[in-house]
Amino acid sequence: MTQPAASPAPAAPAAPAAPAASAPPTPSWYDAAAPDLSTWAREQGFAKPDDALAAHRGLLKLRGVPAERLLELPEKWDETPEIASKVWTRLGRPEKADQYEVPDIPVGDGDRNLADDFKTWAHEAGLSKSQAKKLATQYQGALATFGTERQAKLDAKLAEEQVALKAEWGGAYDDNVTAGKRAYQAIIAAVGFSPDDLGAMESSIGHAKTMKLMALVGRTMGEHQTITGDAGNEGQFGLTPQAATAKANTLRAEVSKMKREDPSYQDKLDEITRLYHVASGEQVQSWQKRPGSTS
Repeated sequence: MTQPAASPAPAAPAAPAAPAASAPPTPSWYDAAAPDLSTWAREQGFAKPDDALAAHRGLLKLRGVPAERLLELPEKWDETPEIASKVWTRLGRPEKADQYEVPDIPVGDGDRNLADDFKTWAHEAGLSKSQAKKLATQYQGALATFGTERQAKLDAKLAEEQVALKAEWGGAYDDNVTAGKRAYQAIIAAVGFSPDDLGAMESSIGHAKTMKLMALVGRTMGEHQTITGDAGNEGQFGLTPQAATAKANTLRAEVSKMKREDPSYQDKLDEITRLYHVASGEQVQSWQKRPGSTS
């Protein structure tokens, strides 16, 4: 006997549908703002005005200074003179170069002062007053140190050459020095040589070469030629009668201010006598010649 088919089980009752999610309410304060500001406030998620104010306060703290004190630097600003000038002015560059306060910057023998040039360079570079003053002071100090060190090296080299020259000349050292001094005096009278000129020569070719040159000139000149040259003419390092008279008068003025016990007093008197002989055309007597002269 056939069994009847089983009837299907009853379906489970459907779950009730979840209610649709409602959008968050739009803050009413948005409606009071301008449309563009209202849109921006929504994008930022500011639920209330306090949120916007707090965000603005945080921006000001991050910026640190008022807006007018901010410096905007366009790309490659320093390649455009007009823009660069405005930037440098904002950074403290004075309006004019002469408003810098920098120390004197002597160079060479002190005959030139680079302070004004430095002010111009600092202004062109856009330096502030404090930057220019600090840099100029450091530059001045470096130059002074360089000059001191250079002079110390020259003095050390001079002393070293003097010792070597004494060893080379031996017993002839004093005679050669005397001859060199005689040549130097003749050159002074003939061409206006000065101690500075001699110092420049020493710095250029060295003390030893300078002394050897002067000694050679002095040894190759007789006493008479040292003063007058050939009779009736002005020698290589000679004096005309007029120049001899002028030099004698100068020496007389010097002697008048000296004391007799001065070591050079008698030497100057002898030189005056020799010069007056030259001025008058008379031959210098043997007893009036300097030691080491040959005529």
